[in-house]
Amino acid sequence: MDQEAGDLNQKSYDPSVIQPSSDPNGTQAGPSQMPVAVEVQNQFGNGTNDNDGNEVANNAKGGNEGKVYSEWWAHYDKLEVNKVKKAKCKYCKRLMVGDPKQGTSHLKKHYERCPKRKVPVDIRQQLLQANSNKEKFQLSPFNFDQQNSRKELAKAIIKHEYSLSIVDHEGFRSFVASLNPLFKMVCRNTIKKDCLTIYDLERDAMMQLLDKNEGRVALTTDMWTSTSQKKGFMVVTAHYVDNNWKLQSRIIGFIYLPAPHTSDVLAEALWDCMTQWNVDSKLSAITVDNCSTNDAMMSQLLEKLPFESLQLGGMMIHMRCSAHILNLIVKNGLKVIEPAIEKIRSSVQFWLGTPKRWERFVIAARQLRTKFSKKLILDCDTRWNSTYMMLATALKYKEVFARMKNLEPKYKCLPTESEWKLTKEICDKLDIFHKATQVFSGTKYPTANLFFPIICEIKLALKQWVDCGIEVIELMSLEMIEKYDKYWSEVHILMGVAAVFDPRYKTEVFKCYFPHIYHDSSSIEIERIVGVCRRLIVEYEKKEKEEEEMNTDGQSVQSSKGSQVSFCFRFDAYAAQKKRKQPERSELDAYLDDGIIRDASDLDVLSWWKSNKGKYPVLHKVARDFLSIPASTVASESAFSTSGRVIGPHRSRLAPETVEALMCAQNWLLASSKGDPSKRHSLSTVLDDSEDELEDTAEELETGTA
Repeated sequence: MDQEAGDLNQKSYDPSVIQPSSDPNGTQAGPSQMPVAVEVQNQFGNGTNDNDGNEVANNAKGGNEGKVYSEWWAHYDKLEVNKVKKAKCKYCKRLMVGDPKQGTSHLKKHYERCPKRKVPVDIRQQLLQANSNKEKFQLSPFNFDQQNSRKELAKAIIKHEYSLSIVDHEGFRSFVASLNPLFKMVCRNTIKKDCLTIYDLERDAMMQLLDKNEGRVALTTDMWTSTSQKKGFMVVTAHYVDNNWKLQSRIIGFIYLPAPHTSDVLAEALWDCMTQWNVDSKLSAITVDNCSTNDAMMSQLLEKLPFESLQLGGMMIHMRCSAHILNLIVKNGLKVIEPAIEKIRSSVQFWLGTPKRWERFVIAARQLRTKFSKKLILDCDTRWNSTYMMLATALKYKEVFARMKNLEPKYKCLPTESEWKLTKEICDKLDIFHKATQVFSGTKYPTANLFFPIICEIKLALKQWVDCGIEVIELMSLEMIEKYDKYWSEVHILMGVAAVFDPRYKTEVFKCYFPHIYHDSSSIEIERIVGVCRRLIVEYEKKEKEEEEMNTDGQSVQSSKGSQVSFCFRFDAYAAQKKRKQPERSELDAYLDDGIIRDASDLDVLSWWKSNKGKYPVLHKVARDFLSIPASTVASESAFSTSGRVIGPHRSRLAPETVEALMCAQNWLLASSKGDPSKRHSLSTVLDDSEDELEDTAEELETGTA
């Protein structure tokens, strides 16, 4: 009977007539949760239900109450013909044996093949689904899956930094129920477990990906801070070129570090992370901020790392963050020009002081037909480019400031014409640093080869400013040069090597800049970088040869050769001696002699090496490892800031292990979404709403729609 009931459940289910019952938790049971007898009773109105939803069929002639009958009797009427019990089909009216003692298998068989019975049609919701590859649309039945829906909910929470408690919010629960009443909402602890499960799965997949990757891995470290509890976290990011020659970046550690953050604590945490992910033996470089603690940390790590796995004994493993060095150079010079721009700052501060003043400023700008492109900006200490933005914006409204002097008696800090002229000179000089930072923001992260020409241009610009004839700018440039020479008196060897493997630069970029920077010793500096490249090639060739020997069965090769008799032994010896006398042209020499690729500012360097790896079988491996090394530890959204990265309010109160799981999983999920064309939607977080609202308000005020 149980098997028969199961068959009926599959064949007689009609969702169009079912009203799912509610469970005690307020969720609605789906069709798969409803007993078959309930469905039949709802459709035909025969029988009653017990408290558990199981049908209790009543005797049609009033027999023994409470006795459980087969659900097949719901499709038949019981009657007697000549004192013989019969069962009359409700569809075709055929009379059949109706004695319960004869069983119900014949009733089941007739029900299944009854010609008058309407077979239920699957009228489950038909959804319009798009094929992202072929861009075709097709109709397919929607099959609800509770587990898959929970998985998607957990992914959304991870990606967009929603609070875990969102599943307890009444409004969110009502919204989900309106979309699909079959979904059983989970509690906060359950969704947290789902998020941790996703983290574990993604972590295993990421580990396998790094193990299978052929190239080396570069690391960057930076400190994040929680807003509420002031906890410090070390974020460790792995940068590498995958086997498809695409530049990749993944967070592999978001580690809570209790104070104090000494070099011992930092070194131990970073070492544990590297060994857990098995990247200690395939490390190319570690990019860190500029501070004495990080210098001591790198010294300790060099003692722990296996010497044979390091490139040239680890001489290039320590990379100082170039963006932070640039930040120090600019801030050192800005201290000199503070008095010269004081009136500009005071003017901006005055008109941004109250909403009424700013409204009057906007009205005056409209009257003068001044185009509004940006709102006035007041600089701050933590954003080194904010001074440049303040000066550049104020210059656009120079005429508005002059008009407001006649309209507002309290405004008494209008700059003079000479001060406006000096401001223009300072702004023009700072523009090169602003453009350098835009390079950071225009890529996933600035690699060493991209940064090299920029630091050379900055050096030459500073040398020119020293003799510009404007005292303030000359003093500013001298301060900047002092800080520049402290870190970049010699070009970092790693950035030089990375530039060589950029087919747009090669060694020609050195020949262009070094004579102006190093003068008579420029050739020595060029040969120093090229010499390191040659040593790298030798090291890679040696490693490749060792790997080939390990994979080759030497004994079988020797035996196969011994079985052959050479009658040209004299010529073979002559050819071998001739080859030794001829100097072999290295891959590096061939690559450098081919010349540079001109007019290719948008060249995909990695794609170029991918297509030329057959031509340079060893050199392309060196290029792959060095072109993935980032020159900076800062992300594009905080490239200007020295205030540090900050964890959002929703996650700052979570346990450190949960924070690491959510932050790492978010990075991995967003990376996979960006690689899928069908998922390239907005990946903003809830914290972006406040910024968008501020921008919208400013735009409305400027256009007069507020």
